[in-house]
Amino acid sequence: MIARQLIADTIPSLSLTDSANTALALMQEFGLEMLPVEDENHKYAGLITDEAIMDIEDMDKPLSELPYSLIHPYANENMHIFEVIKITAENNLTLIPVVEKDDKLVGTITLHSLFRYFAQYNSLLDNGAIIVVETNINSYSLSEIARIVESNDIKVLCMYVNTIYDQSKVEITLKLDKYELAALVQTFERFSYIVKATYEEQEYSQDLKEKYDEFMKFMDI
Repeated sequence: MIARQLIADTIPSLSLTDSANTALALMQEFGLEMLPVEDENHKYAGLITDEAIMDIEDMDKPLSELPYSLIHPYANENMHIFEVIKITAENNLTLIPVVEKDDKLVGTITLHSLFRYFAQYNSLLDNGAIIVVETNINSYSLSEIARIVESNDIKVLCMYVNTIYDQSKVEITLKLDKYELAALVQTFERFSYIVKATYEEQEYSQDLKEKYDEFMKFMDI
């Protein structure tokens, strides 16, 4: 999944000739905290935030006269979704512009579309249980973990690894395609893994889906 595929069709952009008043009005109309700005050649000029606009004394001035108000994070159109999420998080953004190689603005990605595609991309809403195991950094082996899971006739749908450096530990979260994990837990423990948590019940998976749907509806408000 790359940035171009995540673009939301409904997000407008501003021009450098637009006033601060126009920018704020568009943000209020679409319920946004920031909007991308492009120049006369449709090249990306930066992001303007509602906080920056609040600091402007003359709201009738065009954005071209307010360069200090623009910030410049963006995603390249071929950037992977993980990199898009990283840039969005590092810059505390609620949306991120997408540009082509010549800096032309091609669209905008919202948090809503990021959450939706991330959940789909990582099988988070597929049926199945979750198990969290821990091991020493020096003992971590992806092939061994996959072998342990598959030896119990279970498939890994997605996996997350969290390295706890100050403890020299690795925490591995696995989304699986089945619910019954008793035998798998025993196998992990036999190979000296610490099983930190399991989420096996089908009701838990359904509850997770419902909470996700509620959250996405909230993001649409």
